[in-house]
Amino acid sequence: MREEEAKMELDPERPRVLTLKKEEEALLRANGQAQLLLLRRLASDAELLLEDSELRLSSEVPHAARCAELAARALLASSSGDAVYLREMLQATAGAVQDMPQACLLDVPGGVDPKELRRFGDLVAAYLRPKEPIRAKTKLTPAQAALCKQLGLHVGQAVEVRYGEQWFHATVVGFTELGTVQADYFRTDGSLPECAGGEIEVGAIDIRAAQTPRPSRVIDSGKLLIMGERRARLSARLHAAAQAERRAVATGVASSLHTKEQSLAESMLGLPKDGAILDEEMDFSVSCLELPPETATGHGLHRLNQVARVTDAMLEVLPGGRRALLGGDFEERRRARSLLELLPRVGPYGDLASLPTELQDWAVHLRVPNSALRAVRAMQRQAEEETGTLIFWLPPGSSAPRRRELEPLENGAAVEAQYRGSWYKAKVISSSGDSVQISWDYDGSLDEVASDQIRQDGASSRTAWLRSCRVMLALGPERCRLSCTLRAMAAAETACPELWSSEEAQEDAQTELLDGQGEEDFPYSLEVAALEQFDAPWLGAESGVLRTVEVAAPCAMQLVPGKLLLAGTQLDRERAKEYLQWAQESRKDVTNFGLRAGGRLSVMDADMREDVLPVLLPEAQAVWLTLDRIGEIQKETRTLLVFDTGGGSLLAGGRRLLVCGGTELSRSEAAALAREVPSGLAQVAEVQQTAPRRTDPMEVLNTMAWPQCINDWGRLQKVIWAGHPKLKPGWIRVMSKSQKQEYYLRLSDKETTFDISNVLAT
Repeated sequence: MREEEAKMELDPERPRVLTLKKEEEALLRANGQAQLLLLRRLASDAELLLEDSELRLSSEVPHAARCAELAARALLASSSGDAVYLREMLQATAGAVQDMPQACLLDVPGGVDPKELRRFGDLVAAYLRPKEPIRAKTKLTPAQAALCKQLGLHVGQAVEVRYGEQWFHATVVGFTELGTVQADYFRTDGSLPECAGGEIEVGAIDIRAAQTPRPSRVIDSGKLLIMGERRARLSARLHAAAQAERRAVATGVASSLHTKEQSLAESMLGLPKDGAILDEEMDFSVSCLELPPETATGHGLHRLNQVARVTDAMLEVLPGGRRALLGGDFEERRRARSLLELLPRVGPYGDLASLPTELQDWAVHLRVPNSALRAVRAMQRQAEEETGTLIFWLPPGSSAPRRRELEPLENGAAVEAQYRGSWYKAKVISSSGDSVQISWDYDGSLDEVASDQIRQDGASSRTAWLRSCRVMLALGPERCRLSCTLRAMAAAETACPELWSSEEAQEDAQTELLDGQGEEDFPYSLEVAALEQFDAPWLGAESGVLRTVEVAAPCAMQLVPGKLLLAGTQLDRERAKEYLQWAQESRKDVTNFGLRAGGRLSVMDADMREDVLPVLLPEAQAVWLTLDRIGEIQKETRTLLVFDTGGGSLLAGGRRLLVCGGTELSRSEAAALAREVPSGLAQVAEVQQTAPRRTDPMEVLNTMAWPQCINDWGRLQKVIWAGHPKLKPGWIRVMSKSQKQEYYLRLSDKETTFDISNVLAT
C-alpha cells in the first residue's frame, strides 16, 4: 500500500486531481483568481482547470503535472498554516530538487513563516512533512478489548495524558496486556514520533478523553520547499536563512558576537567556510561579506537597506550588524560591494570626492545652481525614500560630464551684477571658479561677487545660475533615477524660475535628464505641458492624484508654476496626461450620487484599450467605493480608479469603474477589491441584474451602415454583440461580410482567429 501510494506521488505523467475544501476554492477564486493565475505562471507547462470544487492538473510534459500539484498543495498549506504531507519525501542536492528545476529545499531550524516569503515574487513556499505510516488494523486480544471498553477509549482517539501536575494532548495508538495505554504526544509542529507503537505508556489513572481543544499547529521549522522563478526563489532562500539565524540568536541558540566562525545562515545555504564565491559566477548567487563598524547601527544601518534597493541586490544583515549575506547576479553584487565600500567615505551631507567606476552606469549627474541648493537638499531625504535612489554631491567646482561648456567671461566684458536685489552695469576684471572680480560702472570701485550674480547683456538668468553650481548624483535603477532627477529639477525651479522649463532651456533640460547621453540610447524624453487643460489648484492639492497617475502610467511628473513636467517614453507621457484628464473629468459636476456618477467622463474606447479594465458594478457595490477606499485600492495595486458615465455600455442600475494602468494582474486585483464590501459593514442585498438577451449580430448589422474600420467595430461591440460572452482584454469581434461569420482580432498586433475558445475571458 505504501509503495503504491509513493509510486503514484512520483509518477511523472499521471494527471492529478485535488479535491478542495470550501475555503480553499474561495482562496483560488478570490481577487480575480490571483492565486490561480500565480499557479499557472509557476506551472506554465501544465493545464490547470478549476471547477466543481476540484483542481485538475494535466500535462504532456513529464513531471509538469507533478510540479503543478506540489505547487498548489504548497500554496494551500501555507495559506492555512499547515504543511504538505508526502508519502515519499523529496530529496535535494545542494538545495536543488531532482526533476523539479523550479524548486529548492532548505533545512530550517525555526522562525520562518512560508507565507511571508511570497513578497519576493512569483513563488510559493511550504514545509514538508512525512505522512503517518500506514498501520494494519489493530487486533485486540480479549483482555485489551475489555480494557478498551472499561476506559471508554479506542485507537486513534484524541486524549489527554498526565505528566506531573499537567495534562498534555495525545493520541491513542494501542493497549497492552498489562492494563496500560500506548499513546503518541500531539505535536504542534506537525512532526511524527520517532518510534512506532507509541512513544509513551500510561496507566488508566493518567489518561482521559480530551476535554479541551487541541492547540493550533505552528509550523515554522523543517524542510522548507520553495517553488518559483529562479531569482525570486533564491532571494526567498537567502532571506529564510537570515531569518532563521535571527531567531536562533533571539532564543540563545546562536551568538550575535562578531567571530570568524561560520554563521548558521551560511551553513544553511551551503556557503564555503570563507564565504567567498568565484568572481566568474555570473548567475544569481549568494556570498557573505564583512561590514564596517559604522554600518552596524543607526544611520549606517538605514543606508544598508537603501543599498539593497538601489542596486537591486539582496542584502540581509545578520545579527550583530558586522556580517551580511549578499545575493544577486554578477553586476548587482559588484555594484553593491562598491557602494558598501563607498558609504563610509561619504560626508554627513552626502558629499563625495568621486564616484567609483563600477557605479558610473548606475548614476545620473544633475547641475544644481548654488541658489537652489537649499531647496534641493530639503527634498533629498524624501526623494530617496520615495524613488528608491541615493543622492550624493560632488565637490564644488566639479563639472557634469557630456555637457555643453558655457562661454567663459572674458576680461573687460560688459556685464550686469546684482547688488541688493537689483542689477547694475559693470565690467569683468577677472573670474575664477565660483567668483568674479568686477568694476562698477557708476563709480569704478572694485568688488567680488558670486558667479550666479553675474549676467551678460542679452543673456538669460539661467546662464548665470549654471555658472555657479554643484553637481548632484542620483544612484539607482533607470526609472528611479529619472523620477529622482525630475524631482530635483522641479525643486530647483522654486529658487531659479524656468531654469529647466522655459522654451530656451528645452534642449539643455533633455541633455540633463539623459545625463548627456544620446536620445538613441534612452527612450525617455522631457515634456513641458501647459496647465491650461488641467485644474491646477486641484492637481496641486493633497489629493495624491499626481502621485497615483505617476505610478500607474508609469511616468515621472512634477508641478512647477504654470507647467507640468513629464519624463518617460512617449506612450507613458500620453497615458499620464490622459489619466489626469480622466480623473479631473470624472469629478466634475458631481451629483447626489458622488464619485460613482462619473461626472463628465465618458470613455468610448475603454473596452478596446489594453491598459484599461472596465468593471460594471451594481449600485449596492459601487456605493462603498468612497474616495478613501479608492485610494487604498490604488495604493495596493498601483493603478488608477475612475468612474465614468458608461461610454454607451452601462446597464440600468449600475456603475462603470475604469481600472487604469499597472499590469494585467494588478488591474484584475483592483477590480476584485472594488467588488468587495469592506469588512465590518453589514451585508447588502445584492442587486440582481437581468442578463440582456443575446443579439443576432447579422440582424443588428443589417439595420446600420457596415463598420468601415477597427475603431468602428470597437465602438459597436456592445451593440452588435450584446449579451455575448466576454473576450479577453485586448480582443474584439469582427464580422466577415463575405463569409457571414465572426472572427476575433487582437488590437496589439492585429492577430486574428476564428476559434473563440482561444479568446474567451476566463
